[in-house]
Amino acid sequence: MIDITKDKEQRADLLEQGQSIITNEYQNKEKRKRAVRTIHKRISACLLMLLISTGTISVSANEPKTTEIQAPAQTEVSTQASISTEATLTEQTKVNVHQKKEQSKKKENSKKKSKEPKTKKRTQPSKLKKLKKTKKKEQKIQVKIRPQISKSYTEESLKMKRNKEYIGHYIYFNQGDAAWNQNGYGIHAAGCGPTSMAVCVTNLTKKWVTPVDTTKWAYENGYYSSEGSVHSAIPAMAAHWDLGCEGLGTTEQAIKKSLKKGRPVIALMGPGYFTSGGHFMVLIDIDQNDNVTIADVGSRRRSHYKYPLRDVIGQSKKADAGGPFWSVYLKKSVRVTKHKKGKKQKEVQDGFEKIIQEFYAGIEEGKILIGHKRMAGEKLTGSGKFLKNQVLSLAAKLGDGKIKSIANTYSFESMPIGDEKGLLSSPSGFNLNKYLERTY
Repeated sequence: MIDITKDKEQRADLLEQGQSIITNEYQNKEKRKRAVRTIHKRISACLLMLLISTGTISVSANEPKTTEIQAPAQTEVSTQASISTEATLTEQTKVNVHQKKEQSKKKENSKKKSKEPKTKKRTQPSKLKKLKKTKKKEQKIQVKIRPQISKSYTEESLKMKRNKEYIGHYIYFNQGDAAWNQNGYGIHAAGCGPTSMAVCVTNLTKKWVTPVDTTKWAYENGYYSSEGSVHSAIPAMAAHWDLGCEGLGTTEQAIKKSLKKGRPVIALMGPGYFTSGGHFMVLIDIDQNDNVTIADVGSRRRSHYKYPLRDVIGQSKKADAGGPFWSVYLKKSVRVTKHKKGKKQKEVQDGFEKIIQEFYAGIEEGKILIGHKRMAGEKLTGSGKFLKNQVLSLAAKLGDGKIKSIANTYSFESMPIGDEKGLLSSPSGFNLNKYLERTY
């Protein structure tokens, strides 16, 4: 006999076991789905960050910082999305590589252009800047000077010569340029005086005389030191480069007259718009309204303006040696070539003859002057010293540099005509009489 009750219990147990298995399978399936969703979300977040970092997607400041991405329901869809994303990234990578190549090409081209010498443009000041009177205290400078001109100076100077910079029609130098500051003279800080003179010398003589040339000469001759240039450096440097120099003080009419004649004027400025201490610069032109164009060797920016002459005079500094304004100009040549004829030539020639006659009047009649090179350390005394002074005076009146040089290196003696042959047989002998006859 079959036990029906026991059979029912077994079926109930089996049913419970089946339901438990189904429930467990369902729960495991849900866990797997959640795990897949989590993985998809993480992958999507990583892809999003990657796209943002490569610049494919930009996030606006006003937009929320987080972005929700719906996870795909099926694995196939996520795989397709991944493939399309990878393709997009590959294309973006190619674009980025192309952009980098273009940028590198542009950098190379810009480097090549920077190596090529640039032609500096002319600056033609047109804007007017009015200056106010100031009562600032002067700030003094102190520069360590250790003269040692670098080996690259010649090359740098030639580069600057090939690419001249102009203010108006004047060649312009700036004391701060690297080409002039590799020599230990402190030109950047204290070399405004020599740099201003370099502007004048270069433009008037048409020779390439740099701030280093003028500073070196001024330093070696005691006109330039760690505190800058003394006021007498201006006329001294002008004389060295055979230029005329006239101190104008602060006379407005004299400054205007000089500029209208085409003569540059070196100005020494005091504390104010141009400097906090003392500063040399060059006035190079003046217009009909008495506004001056300047070549400020310490500032290109300040050189771009015109200034009322009265304002500039108002900010000048008290100076000796004829300053604070000096007119620099070319001396008129005393000599007249043989090709020039007419009344003017005759007047000049008569003047020469008169000077030479007065010279010989101070020497014994019937005597001529013969010179021979002095030995190192040889000192002149008595008649030798007297004759040297006479020859130097003659050189000054004739404006003859050669006679001046001879007087400083030769010793002279007077002797009757005919007795000079022995001395002149020596290669160091010099017959002043014959030189004057041949030249004048």
